[in-house]
Amino acid sequence: MRPREVPEMEVSVNSATGPPHGPANLAAFTPKDWRVVFGSSCAILTAFSIPNSAAVIQSYLSTHQLADARAFDIGWIFGLHLFLIFFLGPLCGYFFDKDGPRFLVLIGHASMALSYLLLIWCTEYYQSILAYSVLGGLGGALLNVCGFGSIALFINTTLRGRATGIAATFGGLGGIIFSSVLQHTLPNLGWSWSWGILCIVAALLGLPSCFSLNLPRDAGAQKKWPDRGKFFYLISLGLFFLEWGFSVPLTFIISYATAHEINSTAILPCFNGSSVLGRVLSGFIVDRCGAFKTTIIYVLICAVAVLALWLPAGGSEPMLLLFVLLFGVASGGILASTPVYLSRLCNEQEVGRYFSTALALGSFGALSSPPIAGLLLHARGWPAVILFSGLSYIIALVFFVVLWLETARYGLPGGDSNVQGLGALRLPSAGA
Repeated sequence: MRPREVPEMEVSVNSATGPPHGPANLAAFTPKDWRVVFGSSCAILTAFSIPNSAAVIQSYLSTHQLADARAFDIGWIFGLHLFLIFFLGPLCGYFFDKDGPRFLVLIGHASMALSYLLLIWCTEYYQSILAYSVLGGLGGALLNVCGFGSIALFINTTLRGRATGIAATFGGLGGIIFSSVLQHTLPNLGWSWSWGILCIVAALLGLPSCFSLNLPRDAGAQKKWPDRGKFFYLISLGLFFLEWGFSVPLTFIISYATAHEINSTAILPCFNGSSVLGRVLSGFIVDRCGAFKTTIIYVLICAVAVLALWLPAGGSEPMLLLFVLLFGVASGGILASTPVYLSRLCNEQEVGRYFSTALALGSFGALSSPPIAGLLLHARGWPAVILFSGLSYIIALVFFVVLWLETARYGLPGGDSNVQGLGALRLPSAGA
């Protein structure tokens, strides 16, 4: 049966990348490709190490500087931080598409280092908002766009899934390193010394990142806002509910363990370690199964892990650790597959703005999820918080299944690296 034609769409193959020809081999990477992957990895590590350590920071603040604050208020610190990382993305993406990553990555690393430096002297709620949430969110937004956008911009389509998986892995590795450092330095050296150490680390990571991504922007870049269609809106809604579900365990898992008298020392290393595994596996699976199908599988695993393992865990340490391991693998895989399917639904010249605009719309989920979870915790206890996370994943799953079916309906199985032309799909504008 002949596939239904796509109305008001143009499908073409970008001459720079050509049509994909199956799963990539690491030997196909050129020295320039590895340079981009290395620089992107350092940027992503710096951008997401602290968000992946949020549970440690939230637990410490709630018992020290902000011991008198409500869980709802503390939740805004971390919700606003994640929100700004993605909400500021379109602005960062505009300059990325215009000039490339050279100067943006430098500003991003400088902002992150300055954020950590200012946190040394933070003792009040508003100070944490300004230093951690606002300045750290700006730096994270710049590095997020530069890290994932550089891979989509400079690396061939056939290598993009594997390259994204490798670079995204460093976000999980950074979570392991930074959370372990904070768990040891906060009780032994205190708040100020802990952030001083991380400030030095962030500054050092900026050196290889700035050098490796010091590449010029192609002269043919277009200067227009990315086209939007129903695929774009389905992705944005799916990302919104993904953030609603993901932000809950990311922010509250340490507090949950403490409330149930479970040793929390191994929880974040296990989560970030399994997240690394999920990101690595995602790079291989995406190249074989397609990014949308990979995402659907991982979202389903997240929903099952939250509702079947975390919800009935109670004070069982083995069950909680099993949840952390399974959830880490699945959530890490989602983070690695997201840039791949976003980059395949737009032109390379627009990838920065398309990628960042979708994440910006989804960022409202990251902003609102921790405060909502804090209110539910105060009003109904932990079961309500966990159900909120699990149901959010189920709703996100529905959107991604519909998205996959819609792309298949037009003869374009989204994210399938064996389907020619999806990478240059031009969607109708919102006003069309």
